[in-house]
Amino acid sequence: MNRYSAIGRLLFTADGRQFVCSASMIAPNLVITAAHCVAEFGQSTCYSEVSFTASQYGTNGYLYVANWAAIYLPTSYYDGSDVCDPGAPGIVCENDIALVVLENISLPSNLAGQRPGDVGGYFNFASGDYGYTDLNGNGPLSAQITQTGVSCNLENCEKIFATYSIGSQTGINGVQIGSGSSGGSSGGPWLVNFGVPPSDSSASGNDAQANTVMATTSWGYEDPIYKVQGASRFDTNQAFPTVSNVQSLVDAYC
Repeated sequence: MNRYSAIGRLLFTADGRQFVCSASMIAPNLVITAAHCVAEFGQSTCYSEVSFTASQYGTNGYLYVANWAAIYLPTSYYDGSDVCDPGAPGIVCENDIALVVLENISLPSNLAGQRPGDVGGYFNFASGDYGYTDLNGNGPLSAQITQTGVSCNLENCEKIFATYSIGSQTGINGVQIGSGSSGGSSGGPWLVNFGVPPSDSSASGNDAQANTVMATTSWGYEDPIYKVQGASRFDTNQAFPTVSNVQSLVDAYC
């Protein structure tokens, strides 16, 4: 698999206008993104005309297009009861994540009818403190994170970019990184162990599963001087006290 082909643009229509987010495949017909990319917080409604366009590595082109079949998102986000920052309801929240079930590929014609993940591949996912370290007790739980997705301040939202940063856990079940990405990056995956494992390594270490999504881009500052973005962590929280938010959504889909 070309790991970049598991990432792409998520297009959707709201109030008659088309918008763009980022998303990634985590199963043959399953995409993960931010909840605010598919639904309006607290309004018990989802957006329409949702589709996923997988990236073509090194180009502004695409590998395939697949349309949505169903959407799974936390009830707490759907009805507006989720725990959020009072200054940013619906954005800086515990559970700004969603799953989009995709139909089989519609374009191009030579790939039509195939499952998206069978063509472009898909990532692993994990929750809780997977990939984090406490810096030997000298700081907050942190991880080396690769943030990917489109960014509309670069290449007109058409090309996948990657940001490599240390991410630190924060309040409201969040994690923050340094990033220069802007609009369009919401919903893009935050991964640990991104890349190809070395073939000659006998020691794998802890939390060594390659290409593992553990959060998705949720928010950033409107003023571009602040190069920080945040995400809803895949974890248990007030709305999901026993099974993590992401696993609960996957279980509901299955």
